[in-house]
Amino acid sequence: MTRRRFRIFFTAPFLDGTISVLLAILLWFYVGGQRVVERTLFVRVEVGVPAEGLAATATPSLVAVTIRGPVQELEKIDPERDLHCRISVASERVGAVTRPLSTQSLEGEPDAVEVLRIEPSEVRIEIAHERRVERPVRLDFEGDNPALGDRYRLVPESVAVLGTSEVLSNVRSIATERVAVERLEAGLRLVLVAPPGVRCDPSEVVVEEKTPERR
Repeated sequence: MTRRRFRIFFTAPFLDGTISVLLAILLWFYVGGQRVVERTLFVRVEVGVPAEGLAATATPSLVAVTIRGPVQELEKIDPERDLHCRISVASERVGAVTRPLSTQSLEGEPDAVEVLRIEPSEVRIEIAHERRVERPVRLDFEGDNPALGDRYRLVPESVAVLGTSEVLSNVRSIATERVAVERLEAGLRLVLVAPPGVRCDPSEVVVEEKTPERR
């Protein structure tokens, strides 16, 4: 193609058409991201400790929360990490109580998201004496090169886990929040993901690089 033909090929009409197509594509993505939809997510129920030496668990421990908002905002939500329903219990006696759930019970949702309903509308709270045990922590990571994860360890390697005897009997270890293996580096702080009805002390750990073994 000669220089003259090349110059003619990129004339104003051609450029105008190309720009129009690109703007239409960008507008399509923008409008699609602003489209309002409804979604139902399963969210954990967290119960505030009623008194020192007591622990509380909710049944069910997960509830169905229906929310509405821009699809772009909903796609950012990780229900396990970002959302929870919080209930406070004032009772200081061992036993069971029932507490209602409302749309105000949900915490962590973005401002652009509306909470429509929570099902079931109430949960049963079991209050029992709290136990304290030590459990190891494990690194939860994902990625194409899992061998990178073997280069790191967690500090501390175990934490105190507090809850009722019944709940703790099913807890063998505590996982960190999931992280991309490529993000791992010394000094990175990771939050521990405690099962429903369990709290950890401390609630986060630090990533450290393993010291090479001497031969």
